[in-house]
Amino acid sequence: MSHASLPLMVLSDAVIRSLLNYGEVIEIVRAAFTADGQGQATVLPVVGHSLSGGQYSIKTSHLHLAEHLLVFGLKMGSYYPDNAGRNLPTHSAVMLVGNPLTG
Repeated sequence: MSHASLPLMVLSDAVIRSLLNYGEVIEIVRAAFTADGQGQATVLPVVGHSLSGGQYSIKTSHLHLAEHLLVFGLKMGSYYPDNAGRNLPTHSAVMLVGNPLTG
């Protein structure tokens, strides 16, 4: 039995920004907050920890906006204020999204 697999897509910040339309983003964010207010989102407790002078957190949720827009996701972000003195970004994050119907 053969299973087709999809490659993992890794998009840079520049690519993501080039694909976004500000007006559409505002509408999607508005729809997401509305869906959350109507009980169509599951937001799990944030996991956070301090480490080596910085902090990181893990956030995860599931969202059902419409039949064609179902998504679950995970975001891990960090904040290291001392990085400013190292010429490194103080904030960083990575996000994973998936289809809850297929995983």
